[in-house]
Amino acid sequence: MVAFALALGPATVAAHADTSTPDPATSLEQAESTASVQAAVTGEPVPVEAATTADSTLTAQPDGSFTRRVSAQPERLKRDGQWVST
Repeated sequence: MVAFALALGPATVAAHADTSTPDPATSLEQAESTASVQAAVTGEPVPVEAATTADSTLTAQPDGSFTRRVSAQPERLKRDGQWVST
């Protein structure tokens, strides 16, 4: 019975250990990974929406690379949670 309790102990703790807000870096890494897989499968570039800022975009390419486009001034702003052109 003790072995059974020990086997469940760490899993139970791990399942409930992180109740904080997700790490933005981890979320970005997941978005990059998802976009990269989608680009490879579809053969088309896929924007990494989580990396979009007012003056830059990141796009996953089908070959596994990423392209960052940076402008000298803001080209978009966030309105109601969505990026819109300025």
